Amino acid sequence: AQQRAEQGRQSLVCHATGFETDKRTLRAAQANIGRLELEGHINIIAGSFSSGRENYHNALIISNPPYGERLGDLDSLIPTYKAINSITVRLPVSFIVLS
Repeated sequence: AQQRAEQGRQSLVCHATGFETDKRTLRAAQANIGRLELEGHINIIAGSFSSGRENYHNALIISNPPYGERLGDLDSLIPTYKAINSITVRLPVSFIVLS
């Protein structure tokens, strides 16, 4: 099984970038990436994807955006959804929202 896992990692040609604002969740994601030895293929950035630090051309964005229930204030969601819109309307991306 370990040999097959190593062969799979060596054959990967994709790169994934994730963004996480919660420090505990970020540490858990980084630990899982390390445990799976996928550091060269998956990068997690502390912060919001709307920070503009990544190139989204030809990207597939999978998101579980915050909802008013999670944040407690619906007005605080407006900048998040404006950022999502600004990325998806100007670039050739596909967008999937998880709920």
